[in-house]
Amino acid sequence: MKYGFFDDAAREYVITTPQTPLPWINYLGSRDFFRLISNTGGGYCFYKDAKLLRLTRYRYNDSPLDVNGHYFYIRDAGCVWSIGWQPVRASLDSYVCRHGLGYTVLESAKNGLRARQETFVPKAYWTELLSRFLVRTGDGKLDRMVNIWHQYQCMVTFNMSRSASYYESGLGRGMGFRDSCQDLLGFVHLVPERARAYSTSRPRSSRTGAPITSTSP
Repeated sequence: MKYGFFDDAAREYVITTPQTPLPWINYLGSRDFFRLISNTGGGYCFYKDAKLLRLTRYRYNDSPLDVNGHYFYIRDAGCVWSIGWQPVRASLDSYVCRHGLGYTVLESAKNGLRARQETFVPKAYWTELLSRFLVRTGDGKLDRMVNIWHQYQCMVTFNMSRSASYYESGLGRGMGFRDSCQDLLGFVHLVPERARAYSTSRPRSSRTGAPITSTSP
């Protein structure tokens, strides 16, 4: 079975089915921040150390495979699906994943709706950016209610049982979590003008003392 092909002109590998033998992963990163994203939207991100400083959870050797990631759910008239197929695994009318040099694009369609997700990590900032997330009908007109929400699982160490014991969470002008033992904090801004970037509001207390991520200007 053919799962994809090289697009030499675009310098991309194009995956045409989400049901590959194993997760096919693209490595995105800057000097200190890294994001691994699979062809179904799975994967995780970490700061400097892939084992000790994970920010979100991912299990490589688990069954079923590739079920932790940064997923977007779309609900349309009671039908729930995901752009990258996982974790809902609802059948899609069309699907394509483009792994490029420093970015990944997921595109799919279902019941007349088309969705597109573009993800990359800029060199200048320690953050993952979702540059574009679109959901639209085939003719460009939105004539029904659609709900969209984002899901990921926080993890600031390699041991989930240890992490869960020390999490602090809060909701104000944003939503975030904190590992009390390491003085690490991850934060997602809900302020409209700043919602496009992850940021942190506290520095690390060890090593360089630099913040995990920076907010885009």
